[in-house]
Amino acid sequence: MKYIIVIIIITLCINSLFAQTENESYDDSSEISGYIAPTFETANAVKNLSFVGATGGFYVTNNIIVGGFGKIMPTYFPIDSIRKGDSLWKNLELDMGGGGIVVGYVLFPQYKIHPIFMAWSGFGSVTVSEKVLKNNQTWKKHINSLYDGFFILNYSAELDYRPLKFLSVGIGAHYQTIYGFNLNSFNKNDLNGFGLYFNLKVGVF
Repeated sequence: MKYIIVIIIITLCINSLFAQTENESYDDSSEISGYIAPTFETANAVKNLSFVGATGGFYVTNNIIVGGFGKIMPTYFPIDSIRKGDSLWKNLELDMGGGGIVVGYVLFPQYKIHPIFMAWSGFGSVTVSEKVLKNNQTWKKHINSLYDGFFILNYSAELDYRPLKFLSVGIGAHYQTIYGFNLNSFNKNDLNGFGLYFNLKVGVF
């Protein structure tokens, strides 16, 4: 019974927030509006990968966003080994990043809470490093023959909450798709997968 009560309370709170519109007239918004947002993202690919980066965009209309994004892995991803021809590398680390353009559509932008659907596309790369001991210190050395580039295409659905006129918080889910990935010991679909992301937008809305 208590779980039903909690669900009802949460539902009422969400409905109450959805019903809130901006205090100012929405039609009086600035001619130029946009934002920049630090972003944290996960992707369930190979293992749980994490990325940090930033997005930014302009509101072409009240509903359409056009902008760009960039992301990198904050920590290297450990790999047991990679074989290429007669060469075998062990105790490796993989690094991945990319960037490109993003296009989004905002539903019900006049409400403080509203959904946003976005498509992300661009290019990225994977680099592989090995640990090298030099002068009693461990260094990372890139293996040039294991470098690979690829095309990124992501789709996302986000719930955006705007507590202040210049601040917006977004939580969403996405599917990461990588095309043209070709790295020994990896399948071309290994970096594809669902994930979650969080962003904090600051700008003129």
